[in-house]
Amino acid sequence: MERSVSQTKRDNRLGKWPNVGAIALLVIVFILLYSRTLADPDLWGHLRFGRDIWESGQIGYQDPYSYLTGGQTWINHEWLAEVVFWGIFAIAGARGLVLLKLFVGFLTFVLLYAHLRRSQVRALRVAILLLAAAAIPLWRFLITVRPQLFTLLFFTLTILVIHHAERGRARSLWLLAPLFVVWANCHGGFLSGVGVLVIWGCAHIIQGFIQRAQNPIRLRTLLTLLGPIVLAVAGTLFNPYGLRLWAFLLRTATVPRPEIREWQPLELISVAGISYLVPLGLSIAGLLYSRLERQPSLMVVYACTAFLPFVAIRHLPLFAVSATILGGEHVNDVWTRRFPRERFSLKGRPPWVLVPWLFLLSVFVMAVLVPLARYQFAGWRGAFSCIQFPEAYYPVRAVALLKTAVPEGNLAIDFDWGEYAIWHLGPDIKVSIDGRRETIYSEEVYQQNLHFMRGERDWSTLLEAYPTDLALVRAGSPTHNLLRLQPGWIVVYEDPVSALFVREDSPLRERLEAADPPDIPYDGRGLCFPQVL
Repeated sequence: MERSVSQTKRDNRLGKWPNVGAIALLVIVFILLYSRTLADPDLWGHLRFGRDIWESGQIGYQDPYSYLTGGQTWINHEWLAEVVFWGIFAIAGARGLVLLKLFVGFLTFVLLYAHLRRSQVRALRVAILLLAAAAIPLWRFLITVRPQLFTLLFFTLTILVIHHAERGRARSLWLLAPLFVVWANCHGGFLSGVGVLVIWGCAHIIQGFIQRAQNPIRLRTLLTLLGPIVLAVAGTLFNPYGLRLWAFLLRTATVPRPEIREWQPLELISVAGISYLVPLGLSIAGLLYSRLERQPSLMVVYACTAFLPFVAIRHLPLFAVSATILGGEHVNDVWTRRFPRERFSLKGRPPWVLVPWLFLLSVFVMAVLVPLARYQFAGWRGAFSCIQFPEAYYPVRAVALLKTAVPEGNLAIDFDWGEYAIWHLGPDIKVSIDGRRETIYSEEVYQQNLHFMRGERDWSTLLEAYPTDLALVRAGSPTHNLLRLQPGWIVVYEDPVSALFVREDSPLRERLEAADPPDIPYDGRGLCFPQVL
């Protein structure tokens, strides 16, 4: 009897090892994948606009940073996220922003982990499912600090609430109302949540009518379902713009954006395509061969989210979340039948049976995690305190020269550099375009900027029809070559990233030619956000 108790204790200790190892592996991969943070082109703007709101106490105002907005009212659909970003940055600097990103990502993983464990999925399988189905797709949201972080978290919560409601916990739907109020003020991605919620509600009602043809659904049951959904959708109107926010987002979400890669449809023959096919294949296999009940309304939600990446690549992480929540337990059921638990049981076996598994884990760490760690941390000044400049991306030295030599002026600039220039030069030097796009610029002005950037069609309209004093363009671009031939314009600075032009008869020419470019990397290599010029 005494030996049996001892044997049981030893078996229990051995049984904990896979769970502990799985959790440790998840944490290690999470840190290695997501601790690296790149400076998104819009991050400078988010902080600047958040600071303006903090200092002025106003959300809607006339834009002071561009000379081409024409007094147009700015619909800032990310104002709350920007206020949060600035508040954290003011207290903890770039480190605080990185930790915010990691916190949101880690909380998302914890929610997915808890859901799968609650669905009786073993810890080791949860780890494998999350690594295969979610780790790489979520990287798109977690490599930068953007308001989309809140969409990732809130979308996860929405799918979880729907799943719980489908399992008989309809009261959880009332949690969606406050969630959607916050979401609608943080990021326009709340439209995806509203779409999923409405699609699920309609599918659930239709399913109920079909299943209860002999026993019609009671009014109380309908109100229990529809009440929270209507309240959640109505909660999105609690924003500074009311219905105008909806009108704007519906318009901007349906126009093509060929100049922005993440708004393009998913291509299956690509890295993003592979990271889509993995969760798709796993979840479809689970849904097809699982013995568990498959709720039609949830399957409709799954199908809709699977289609989203073909609308825009930026929706890929949302599908990964949906596939993990809605398909995870079905994958586990198929897995359990294919590989019964007894085959991997450690009960009754001596401790040395762990040695082969530890050896395989060590090989995995050496082959995958160590190179990944070197890639993530090489040349950094602290993984959690530096938001890194993408290599050869920003016109760092050119903007520093403008800050030194130009007191004010109007600058025609590349779309991706607009908010970088706003942070360092605004509002004294105003830009022609920035990442806010149609939230502040008319369609005509937006297209004129795109033509200028690409050197196509009426590319010089931006220079001739408006009081443009300066032009900062990508080195080697068609616009760079065209400006060299453009009468009345002269180049005053060039480097491998950018070229700065000024009107030949402008008083700014003398200032720029007399100034020495600052002694900093021309592309910001080795520097950290936000970079003081």
